[in-house]
Order: sequence, then C-alpha cells, then structure tokens
Amino acid sequence: MMPTQPVVRANIYGVRASAHREIEARYGLVAREAFGMTEIGSGMYMPLEPTT
Repeated sequence: MMPTQPVVRANIYGVRASAHREIEARYGLVAREAFGMTEIGSGMYMPLEPTT
C-alpha cells in the first residue's frame, strides 16, 4: 500500500478573490491564483507567502 501524502498547495484558476480564504480554511491548504495555457501549463502563479 502506498503512503498517503497531504495536499499542501493548490493552484486555482479564475476563482474570485473573496473565495480564496474560504478554500484554504475548508481544505487546509495554501490556495494561490495562477495563470496558464494549454500549450505551456502554469506560466505564472502567486508566491506561497501567507496571506494577511
């Protein structure tokens, strides 16, 4: 049986800013907005520093 690994970060795309804190609290992870394209994958994302 493979060991489980917790999810600690999620890239989220097109989520309204007011929902970010809700997502982090509900799932216990760091959620950061990102931008990407099919051709390149995630091209740009917000840093992992904590939100205030």
